[in-house]
Amino acid sequence: MIRRPTASFVVFRGGRPAIRSARRRRLRLWRKGAEPLWAQALAVPIMDGGRVCMAIAVAGRGEEYGDLDVQELERIGNDLWVIFSRRRTELDLARAKEQAESANRAKSEFLANMSHEIRTPLNAIVGLSHLLGEELREPRWRDRTQKIALAAEHLLGVVNDILDLSK
Repeated sequence: MIRRPTASFVVFRGGRPAIRSARRRRLRLWRKGAEPLWAQALAVPIMDGGRVCMAIAVAGRGEEYGDLDVQELERIGNDLWVIFSRRRTELDLARAKEQAESANRAKSEFLANMSHEIRTPLNAIVGLSHLLGEELREPRWRDRTQKIALAAEHLLGVVNDILDLSK
């Protein structure tokens, strides 16, 4: 004689574990083209820090699951949770490493561009002020072009130091 299950076997509700302790139930398993098969089922919550982090279930046994079965399933579930947590941490670390490497590449590209964009005009100022100073005859204008060249050289030294430190 086929009987209906005495209670529902809800393990998850709304995508979250719906159990806080081991559940044993009798389930009707439907097979295509065959009579329904009654089997025992066991679901065990896996706890982490006082909250249910996942649930693990087995079904298909003809006889009831005992306390040793519950303990073994809890051990298996806890081992799975440790593996899952470790793997998730490894993936998070790999993602963080990739983001850090990407940021470092962006910084290096920026510094290379800034180095070129700043140093090139400063070198032009230094070179042209020296050429201009050689062509000028009046000491007052020659002195002013030397001041321009010295200021540009000083600024170029500061820029070089900043760019070197930021590498």
